[in-house]
Amino acid sequence: MHLAQQDINNLTIKGMNTNMNKRHLFIITGPSGSGKNTLLKAIMEAMPDFLRIATVTTRPPRPGEVDGVDHFFKSTDEFERLILADEFVEWQPMFGYMYGTLKDTIRSVVDVDTNSFMEIDILGALSIKKMYPDKVVVFFVQPPSLDVLEERIRGRGHRISEEELANRLNRAKMELSYAEQCDHVIINDKLDLATTDLTSIVQSYLGEKIYDK
Repeated sequence: MHLAQQDINNLTIKGMNTNMNKRHLFIITGPSGSGKNTLLKAIMEAMPDFLRIATVTTRPPRPGEVDGVDHFFKSTDEFERLILADEFVEWQPMFGYMYGTLKDTIRSVVDVDTNSFMEIDILGALSIKKMYPDKVVVFFVQPPSLDVLEERIRGRGHRISEEELANRLNRAKMELSYAEQCDHVIINDKLDLATTDLTSIVQSYLGEKIYDK
């Protein structure tokens, strides 16, 4: 299911109308395999004036990823030093790697007069939303079903064990339980439709003309 144009034009979810024309940090979150990173890249192409906020991770870069753009790629030792220095606003282990958001990064975003996107996990997203409720808008990217999610995870370019698959699906179920705490849920069945939905809602926050792909 996707948002009808009339629904988008009349959106009043969680104070949207009172936040029009303000600058926002739009956070995209969702289970592994939901397509949130692909959706983020698509909306960045549609809205190139927005900043993309990079988070820190210990996982190795994937093909095409750029250090400082997609993530700040750090060693485990470097990440642990950042923890000890209390540099993170939120961090957690996930699927054998560490992920976190730097305090300085968030401060720089909320203090400047610009709109930004970032992609982080659901718990981190809700933590930052709690800190800056008037600044942050959280989008939960949801697969059409767990079966589709499993197909997407299996279809990635690397082998995955049944144990890792089970871990990812179990975490996905946990993350889905938090979806209703987000500002908006985007069903990512077809990328072009999900991009249209996401972009239209973002432009509604900005008081701009509704995006028509």
